[in-house]
Amino acid sequence: DSESRAVEVMTMHKSKGLQFERVILFGLHHGPRPDQSPLVRIEQIDEQVMFGPIKPRASSDPDTFSKYLGIREKRRAAYEVDRLLYVAATRAKESLHLVAEVKLDKSMRQVADPVSGSLLDRLWAHVQKPDLPQGLQIPEEVASDRPVLTGQPLRRRVQIPPAWPLNTVQLRNAAYVWRDTTTYDREIGILVHAWLAHIGQQGLVGWSCESVLQKSSLIYRQLTQAGLPPAQADLAAIEVIDTLVAMLTHERGRWLLSHPQSYREWALMDATGKVSVIDLAMTDEQGWLVVDYKTGRPAQDESSLSFAQRMRERYSPQLERYCQQLTELDARSARAALYFPRDDLWIALDQE
Repeated sequence: DSESRAVEVMTMHKSKGLQFERVILFGLHHGPRPDQSPLVRIEQIDEQVMFGPIKPRASSDPDTFSKYLGIREKRRAAYEVDRLLYVAATRAKESLHLVAEVKLDKSMRQVADPVSGSLLDRLWAHVQKPDLPQGLQIPEEVASDRPVLTGQPLRRRVQIPPAWPLNTVQLRNAAYVWRDTTTYDREIGILVHAWLAHIGQQGLVGWSCESVLQKSSLIYRQLTQAGLPPAQADLAAIEVIDTLVAMLTHERGRWLLSHPQSYREWALMDATGKVSVIDLAMTDEQGWLVVDYKTGRPAQDESSLSFAQRMRERYSPQLERYCQQLTELDARSARAALYFPRDDLWIALDQE
């Protein structure tokens, strides 16, 4: 499809405040989860707390007050679902698509009502009822003791696979070596990206070089929990802290962390189903600006120009894909750049 567009998948909770040309809500036929009575029901109103006592073991019915609190909780949950459905439906600028499955009733002559409490049940009175499928054969009389829909009898077809030619099997005695998935540089990059997203979401207020240094023990624990041995975790923690301090020290780094119209750690899915996680996507009068954080540094005796060219050749396909996904999202132009905080190095994608 030459007119394919990028697709953003998100929950109803996260869609508040955003709008899109087209919105698709699917799975509306699913019913709510069954209510499971907790051990003790608790409800707090201002400074007062109400407790629903535990059901006696010998009793089959819950305590009256617990039942009352359960009804109140169920009603509040229903109101919250109504609110979320309204929020999701009003995110659409041009078109709203509602996707659900429907079933036939026992008479096989009309569409059955949806499951009570489902999103489709809330919309059922306001949508046009679907017609019966074409070519459906409706029996004159429906017997309750036998199935209505019958098809061709099942036929078992046995296919014996051909014998595998043994002379084509090559045996190798070399032991399999498992790939090392927990690498030093990889864990540093993951943790730096997580901390930069966290600081950017909170804003620069309350963050300084001193506050980053106070997180040293926490960063060390995070690296050891990721699988780095203590000796490597010590060195990796220093690199993570140096990167965060550099980000808070350089003017460009502070600008990236404090930009108001930005999306951090943004997951987008294109028309092929490929998901991309963008470190930072900013909007301005020129359109989109994609910034990809990198923790690497130039090699020894490598000039900044040679390093920039090498990084541009390495990451251009990735950044071009990000720009294409954002352009397909709202038709605005997109540009991209790499940023290396420790060297305050900015490498634009379109720069030659």
